Amino acid sequence: MTSFTENYEQLKLNLAKYQDQCIPLDSVDIFWRKLDMSPLVHEENDDMTCDVELKLFKEAFYNQSKAGKKMYLEKLRGICDQSMPSVKEPIIQKNTRGRPTLKKQHQKRRANSVNQNSQKRRRSTKPNIVEYNFMDLKPSPSREPSYTNYFDPLMKEIPVVFHPYITNIQNVIGDGNCGFRSIPICLGLSEDQWAQIRHELLEELLQNQDQYKKVFHGDFNLIQQSLDFEGTSFAPQKNWLIMPDSGVLIAIRYRVIVHFLSKLESSTCFPLWEDHEEFQEYRAITIAHVHGCHYIKVQLEGEYPMPTMMTLLKHYKHSCVAEWESFYKERIKMYTQLLPRSSADVIDV
Repeated sequence: MTSFTENYEQLKLNLAKYQDQCIPLDSVDIFWRKLDMSPLVHEENDDMTCDVELKLFKEAFYNQSKAGKKMYLEKLRGICDQSMPSVKEPIIQKNTRGRPTLKKQHQKRRANSVNQNSQKRRRSTKPNIVEYNFMDLKPSPSREPSYTNYFDPLMKEIPVVFHPYITNIQNVIGDGNCGFRSIPICLGLSEDQWAQIRHELLEELLQNQDQYKKVFHGDFNLIQQSLDFEGTSFAPQKNWLIMPDSGVLIAIRYRVIVHFLSKLESSTCFPLWEDHEEFQEYRAITIAHVHGCHYIKVQLEGEYPMPTMMTLLKHYKHSCVAEWESFYKERIKMYTQLLPRSSADVIDV
């Protein structure tokens, strides 16, 4: 049998005749023509198991309500059955020729809503504060979101009571501005607009400081300091976003409901001085605090359990606060019922 070395030497002699010329395939020994160029696969024993992950899944599964267990099973089937789509198809705008565009329809609805709201405000108990137009930043493409993975390390930082309702987790750069980067992403903007978010929240605080001093009491200056940062690099700890307190400013400035999720304490902040009836189509955003020093965006969908109202607002006596809490009492009750069943949400004192 011809050895490898002999074949190689013979090939060198044959190829020497074709300097500066194309080499005919027939002149190459059949040994070299039958070489497999596929990557080498090492046949080694694979010791990987999923025992630990399955145990975690079972623990989380049995801590859910009936609806939560159903959603967990649907997610599991999606992982096991590759034929099931894991990502929803994008919504394609239909041809609107011959009728007003969706943008004009939205503007018309918003104009009617403003007219109705102006009549309500004449007899409203809303304090005398400086009002602004809704956020005028132009939406721009943000980073690709990370679709929910139950074994994503970030999921372990979020209370398990919300896991069945999480459809999206999106991380941001951790440069001390992560909280202010998460806010624009929640609003459909780019995280690079964090500096303008800082500016607008500081403006909101100072223009209506008489009202906010009643809300924040002795922490007003601390909140102001956290917002006041003009740098473009890493922000020092004194300028990090303070949550859930700053949720009050976010909710009022951008007219949204703010959910704050944390393994220590989760809470909800409603727009103060705004009647829930004025919100034709309310919008809720969710910010999570992970690893004790970082903020990310979380997307909750469906009739998810709503965290209880933040303690700061419970001490602030205003009719709108009680109305918001009453309007969502069933979902808040759902949260309080599920909370004791999750060991991840119980703090040992």
